[in-house]
Amino acid sequence: MALTLNQITTTLKTIKNVKKFNLNSSSSFIQPFDIPENIIESVNDIHIDTATTSSCTSSAYVKNEIMEVPNLFENFLDLNNYYIYGADDIYESILILNDREYLSNTNSQKQEIRTMFLDRLLDELNTNYKNFEYKKNYVSKTIINDNLKSKNPSIDILKYICDANEFNILYINLSRKKYRLFKAFNQDDIKNNMVLLDYNGHVVPLIDIKYDAFSYKDLTKIKDYFNEIKILKKITSYSVADLTSLANEEKIDIYQENSKKKKTKQMLYDALKNIYE
Repeated sequence: MALTLNQITTTLKTIKNVKKFNLNSSSSFIQPFDIPENIIESVNDIHIDTATTSSCTSSAYVKNEIMEVPNLFENFLDLNNYYIYGADDIYESILILNDREYLSNTNSQKQEIRTMFLDRLLDELNTNYKNFEYKKNYVSKTIINDNLKSKNPSIDILKYICDANEFNILYINLSRKKYRLFKAFNQDDIKNNMVLLDYNGHVVPLIDIKYDAFSYKDLTKIKDYFNEIKILKKITSYSVADLTSLANEEKIDIYQENSKKKKTKQMLYDALKNIYE
């Protein structure tokens, strides 16, 4: 199996313990006055053990470990400049991307940072709900509140996080090769642009090795390589004609199975929901 530069880089990133050696000098390795002949080993005699390296390319999620960026990103990113970290959840992924010092903190310090972050979002919910006009086009305060307190929040919580913190976040579901772009309510003073990946059911951050932030232009460039995850509004927002039109766009049969009768509004909505979500 060919050994790639990305595999070598990923392996080096995962090394945590550096062994120290006490080396005694040997006359055989002390530079003499006469330069000895340089004997080059034949390339056929060089053996590279790829067993360890191949294990680092596994697509399995590993908590608190560095993971390799999938090859599908190689068309638009230099994979040697990025890595994925096995964050605990959405909230930790965002904290990692927003603070380069976060991972160097102790567990108790991380928990304190996390608590402060979520508490602020909860404390400002009533005010933000009104300022961001959520009553018209977003979920209820109860759902947002429940998500902020949940260990496994809905991806939709990213909308509130982006609005409240002035972030833009590109979320990519790797298995489906689809994306959602969450843009902050106020685009005049964006604090950060982030990429989060759904990596085998775990939301993890895509991190630049120099911790350089993405630009909004970067996010739009990356999303063009994926299909958008479409979101349905409440069924009451659509007429039968609206849902029929959407069904035709998605090449969904508008007729009931083994029947000449057209699908009901609920049937069309459910069929679209299965495709979109």
